[in-house]
Amino acid sequence: MTGWLVTFIRIVVVLIAVIGRAWAVYRKSSNKKHTAFIGLIVAALLAAIGLGGISYYVQYATPYDDRYEEASADPKETIELGDGDKYADHNRGRVYSDLKRYDEALDDYDKAIELDDEFAIAYYNRGFLYCDLNRYGEALDDYNKALELGYEIALAYSNRGLAYFDLKRYLKAFSDYDRAIELDDEVAIPYNNRGFLYFDLERYDEALADYDKAIELDDEFAIAYYNRSLTFDELGKPERAIADRRKYEELTGNR
Repeated sequence: MTGWLVTFIRIVVVLIAVIGRAWAVYRKSSNKKHTAFIGLIVAALLAAIGLGGISYYVQYATPYDDRYEEASADPKETIELGDGDKYADHNRGRVYSDLKRYDEALDDYDKAIELDDEFAIAYYNRGFLYCDLNRYGEALDDYNKALELGYEIALAYSNRGLAYFDLKRYLKAFSDYDRAIELDDEVAIPYNNRGFLYFDLERYDEALADYDKAIELDDEFAIAYYNRSLTFDELGKPERAIADRRKYEELTGNR
């Protein structure tokens, strides 16, 4: 068999495998995960022309495909893609973080950053982990680094805003929430976060407007209903507050 034919067959196999996975991910995804499908298609094309598509696939696919769920049994075993692989360390860190195995998650994020100190998404996710651990100063440093490296997405600003909020740097928090909404006004989370800041400052009408917008964008955003119920309480609208708390309980099962 000639060399060109072998190459052609290998390309076809890679394309079928990766696009098949992309389609499976797409079918199981919510709107928030549709970017995974795009990433995987790009991965297939890159793999086909030999531009590191497999690593790209590992970076974008692993957090979304069924291996992510399997990893709850043993993340180290399931996502062990080889020593010295920053994507493997980063993605395993995400699994550990979701499992609340924070020390192991932090260790994996640290390893990923040691392998590539310009790995922006690793700083971003480590910052998110630091927030979960109430280590807001370190979270702020990591969000700053992620943004400096070009990871300028709405949620990066919104999450940094939360760190500023917890550090009581309210003007900075407002600035980040506004920037997040400017970057993507179809994402519900920054509206909810800014609404919470307005609420904390007793600016209830503005809080209500932001919670309304968050729920308009995502009508299953449970915490936004709960936060809005607190705002209705403060505005003297108990019936609306009760309705929102019931919706929150319906969405979460919490009573």
